[in-house]
Amino acid sequence: MLVGPAMLRVDLRQDLAHLAAIKTWPVGGAAVFRGELLAPLIALSLGAALPILLGSALDDRMMLEAGAPAALRARFALSALLVASTLVLAHLVIHNGIAVTFPAWVRLRPGGGAGGVVPRRGLMGRAAAPRRRLRLFVECAAATELFGRILDRADLQDVAIVE
Repeated sequence: MLVGPAMLRVDLRQDLAHLAAIKTWPVGGAAVFRGELLAPLIALSLGAALPILLGSALDDRMMLEAGAPAALRARFALSALLVASTLVLAHLVIHNGIAVTFPAWVRLRPGGGAGGVVPRRGLMGRAAAPRRRLRLFVECAAATELFGRILDRADLQDVAIVE
């Protein structure tokens, strides 16, 4: 959840090498930016779902009380999955925003694999509040609009491709 967005680079950080083709698409930069985030967001969210579901199903004393009902375990798993997905989205927006804003700073070549982290007790505190998740999601949506405008104005000569 924390390392995966940096390692899984199947988004604009890799696709900026094809900026000339991307600029010919009949969609705006914000739609391209959001579309490029979807694949790694889905992959990393699904990668985090397995440990979250297993942890909430098998945990007896670490985060939940012993003998916790299934409804409590399901709410915990859903909340943890929403927190994980929101944090992954925020990381992806930041990484891709930097790549779009400063394309010469990013080395454009394929990356490695994905990673995941099981949520811990401290992570489920303040970050799990629905208001905070919603606010972070709204901030990510606003940032995608901003970075989409930057992508619309991107110059093909700004992108340096490393072979």
